[in-house]
Amino acid sequence: MSGSYGLVLNEIDDEPFLRRARDLTKAHSVAMVRWLDNAPDTQLTTSVGEPLELPGGFKPWLDKCLQRECELPVLLSDLGAEHAASDHATSDFINNPRTMAVVMARKPSRIVVVYRRNSSGQEWSDAEQESYMAVAKIMRQCVRLHKAVDSMKGVIETAKGLFNSSPSGMIIMQPDGEINLANRVATRILKRQDGICVRNNKLFIDDKIINDEFKLLLARSRTMTKAETHGFQWHRGVRRQNSKTAYQLSMHMLSLAEWHIESRYFDKVIVVFLADPLGFSTPTAEQLKSYYDFTDAQAKVALALWGGTGIREAAESLAISINTARTHLRAIYEKVGVANHAELMAVLTTSLNRTRNLFGEGDFYEPNANPPYHLNF
Repeated sequence: MSGSYGLVLNEIDDEPFLRRARDLTKAHSVAMVRWLDNAPDTQLTTSVGEPLELPGGFKPWLDKCLQRECELPVLLSDLGAEHAASDHATSDFINNPRTMAVVMARKPSRIVVVYRRNSSGQEWSDAEQESYMAVAKIMRQCVRLHKAVDSMKGVIETAKGLFNSSPSGMIIMQPDGEINLANRVATRILKRQDGICVRNNKLFIDDKIINDEFKLLLARSRTMTKAETHGFQWHRGVRRQNSKTAYQLSMHMLSLAEWHIESRYFDKVIVVFLADPLGFSTPTAEQLKSYYDFTDAQAKVALALWGGTGIREAAESLAISINTARTHLRAIYEKVGVANHAELMAVLTTSLNRTRNLFGEGDFYEPNANPPYHLNF
């Protein structure tokens, strides 16, 4: 089981895995055959000992059989009784009393284990068949586990990518304030040490009143009930010395039990979001046209309003009549799906076009790059 786990994670090569399988089963030979979907007439075989020759029509016949629902594991000979092979060689292989096969999985890859007796002229005894089917059931559990592990690897990589490419800073902490993980935007803000920073691997806010309030909330979070944790939010503006614009800080709490995550210390996790309003860039006319299907005129009116002017001032700056500007504004409301000026500004100022200046040039997330703080659950 551990060997096949390493095989799925690409931590071991095929040959050592097959050698271990041969030693455990005391088989004469063990082989692995892979058909390539992008080249259906091509197969790769890795073997320890004498490989088993499979007929050319076996894969098409197996694919056709596995399109139907069947309980797994199932003997290949049982499938052969239900579905006749298309060619003579495949039929002889399936019905050969010296061969026995078990289907382990059907989707997304077909996994079939084929057993062949070394002695000739004898069929499988009931005891032998029962023994190999018992082994097959254990192997089937491995297949299920490894598929889950493999799919989880993809989920984890996706989550890391989203975490690091988020336009907002994100910090994951334990309820004692120790930072487990910070994404790229948060790391950039913390490294400035302007209003908020890291001390002893804990988040520190220069404003004493806000920092004391933050510490009290952390202490309180350790005794919060699940109901109190659910929906908890805390928002503050963190002033900085080098700008009149404050950072936007938002604190949330998650119950680990709901996420099926275990921690050595607590049953909750703290998530802090950080945003730098000065990092938000003005959208371009082309972006607004792409996002909302604006016309050229509608994009110009929307940009004028985004800059803080009213509809009358926007009309004057664009040298159009107030009635024309209002006609464009009604069309903008309809395309964006809002009812008034305030809702329109809320949508436009939170669009994805804000992220353009949040990253330095060429400073996008790389899948293999390690963040400065590491999850320590």
